[in-house]
Amino acid sequence: MANPDKAAHFLGEVQGESRQRWILYLIPMGDAPSTQQAIINAKQQISGTRFLADVSIDDRTEWGFGYSEQIIIVNAQAYR
Repeated sequence: MANPDKAAHFLGEVQGESRQRWILYLIPMGDAPSTQQAIINAKQQISGTRFLADVSIDDRTEWGFGYSEQIIIVNAQAYR
């Protein structure tokens, strides 16, 4: 079996996000944030990315006056 580390070419570190804003903390705007969309966004950061490795996924909520934003963040290493 081939060693994937030798066959893959490291392209760099990437970060992807998926967000949803809530107006007045009650009314959602747009689609719900998704891990899948954050991964797709991360893969699009460097042209030619075939796969991601060493993936970490985090979520947070940011609060502002009259709104909040739910965010899913993916950090990873991109490879070709």
